[in-house]
Amino acid sequence: MKTSQLILISTWFQILWFMAILGTEKWQWVTLSLVVFTIVVSAKYGALRLDRLLLLFIIGLTIDHTNTFFGLFEFLTAGFPIWLAALWGIFLWYANYLVPILNRYPFWAVSIVTGLSGALSYFAGMKLGAVQFPFDFTLTFMILFAEWALMIIVIKRVYRYEYHATNIRSGARH
Repeated sequence: MKTSQLILISTWFQILWFMAILGTEKWQWVTLSLVVFTIVVSAKYGALRLDRLLLLFIIGLTIDHTNTFFGLFEFLTAGFPIWLAALWGIFLWYANYLVPILNRYPFWAVSIVTGLSGALSYFAGMKLGAVQFPFDFTLTFMILFAEWALMIIVIKRVYRYEYHATNIRSGARH
């Protein structure tokens, strides 16, 4: 992937992340529509397999539903927020493009960085008013860090297979 493509993809992810976090319920339908459009266009042009994304999406939603059920997260509205589901969708779309880059680095380093950045992303959402954390900062951070350090294992396994299978079909050499 060219650097310019990575910058464009990263910028689009960040725009939708901010729309979800700053807009929460007010912009959730616009955010969700843009996420679905992004995923459909990527799938149509062969850059993304929907079955892989759907599997990871279900896992991600299950994690955050569990966090909500056990009181780790509190939201302003009842039920699971649509904007958070949209965030999972756009993150997994983004991760599809990042896995080939992440595969260049040691597994332990990727797990630590992902654990930290995943946990800090939720704390950014808290600071911007999208979510509240009723439990102690350290406990919440440790749980989120562990979840994201494990989630990247799953993401890399699912998308690595896709990356590897795509390159085998196209005849690319590793």
